[in-house]
Amino acid sequence: MSKVNWEQIEVEYIAGSMSYRDIAEKYSVAQSRVSKVAVENKWYSKRKKYRANVAQNSLSNARVRTVKENTEKLTNLIKAADKMSAYLNSILDDADSQFKKQILTMSSGKQRVEDTEKIDTRAVIDIVNAINKMTETTRNLNNILTLPEQTKVDVQKQKLEKDGESKDTTVIVKLDGDVEKWAK
Repeated sequence: MSKVNWEQIEVEYIAGSMSYRDIAEKYSVAQSRVSKVAVENKWYSKRKKYRANVAQNSLSNARVRTVKENTEKLTNLIKAADKMSAYLNSILDDADSQFKKQILTMSSGKQRVEDTEKIDTRAVIDIVNAINKMTETTRNLNNILTLPEQTKVDVQKQKLEKDGESKDTTVIVKLDGDVEKWAK
């Protein structure tokens, strides 16, 4: 009869899904012998620990992948926000030519652009709205709170700290009557 490599069988049991019976059949060993060696060497607890480690590593790897994917997405959004911001700045740098033009529609239906001294309020409103959206997007991407949001967070934090300080955790137990009776 060939010698049984119990270390190899232990590794196979711990890392696999075979039962003691399966191992006994595979290696032509009595199931009682497999059970005895397994109990002596704590195979079950080793398998349980191994599976917990595998699950933890899988979860950790999934988190790392998710963080990497989200970081890449956020980086792309921040780049896009930076480009948009640069574009809005170029418009504001050339405000006179941007806001003092009017598009006139002729009776023939053709349109022409004409320089004027009058400021195009629609264009100003559009740029202000774009800047507001850009500011909101930048705040969200960089996790920057507005002043009212920060004030609200500070108030809540102070409230929690105050609540924590004012709670009295002392417990007083008062027993009326015969103490000996309560002790029984």
